[in-house]
Amino acid sequence: FTLWQRSAKSAEESTANFTSPDQDLICIDAALSSIVVFLKYCSDLLLAVPDALSRTTSLLEQIFPVISPGGRLGNQPSNPAAASRLESAKASIMEAFSWLPPGSYPLAADQMFVFAASQMQVATEGDVSCSIMSCLVTDEDKFLDSHPFCRANAAGQVGGAEKVDENLVALTSEAAHHGEREAVLNFLSWKRKIRTEDYTVDVLESPILDLSQTQEERSNPPTPLHEVGTWKEPSSPATASKIRLLDAAIHAFAATFGMQDGRTQERA
Repeated sequence: FTLWQRSAKSAEESTANFTSPDQDLICIDAALSSIVVFLKYCSDLLLAVPDALSRTTSLLEQIFPVISPGGRLGNQPSNPAAASRLESAKASIMEAFSWLPPGSYPLAADQMFVFAASQMQVATEGDVSCSIMSCLVTDEDKFLDSHPFCRANAAGQVGGAEKVDENLVALTSEAAHHGEREAVLNFLSWKRKIRTEDYTVDVLESPILDLSQTQEERSNPPTPLHEVGTWKEPSSPATASKIRLLDAAIHAFAATFGMQDGRTQERA
């Protein structure tokens, strides 16, 4: 918690440790990724450690305005690597809120709902593909065995593109900056253990290409707090920051939709 708080303070107040906002983005992206990993794999500590839930929620609420539009680090950087880090940080904070128990962040729910909706709109206008559609529908609704590019695991699952089956690896491995891969590497470190498919070799003997998403087993809510309402376990992120940002926005939008009044839900 101390390291996370120092990172948040550095990003919020601009200390002398870094010479530019781009460097602050690297620091805050790493901190947010660490928080997501903590919530994903150690959610039971939210109850076991005193004040863990309140401290985590307070920390996320502190960081959120910093990387939101109008915040100190919210403006789009001119440096492509920094822009990727900003997208990764935005995705991480939405993923973190999605992993929190429902109703545990009432102060940020409305702002997160608006933020997620705006990110979905921007991504849609930019023709960014969503990679979690198959995870959002029930088995009865999966009448077509179709997948987005970055989550296909067999030929013939992706349509609407010329010669897609001839180069499955290239299509399923969305071009990603090394910083993007680094940001999600810890999220997928145990993916081999939760795959429903039986994989015996890496894709082209590459552990990076092997990080393409596949179907996962959904586990039970990690704590009794998550059993309240309609909480659903978020999917593991895609490596490409733009796709990951859209996926995270969908999860955050769904997680905060029930916290809105009827009029806001109708307008959405």
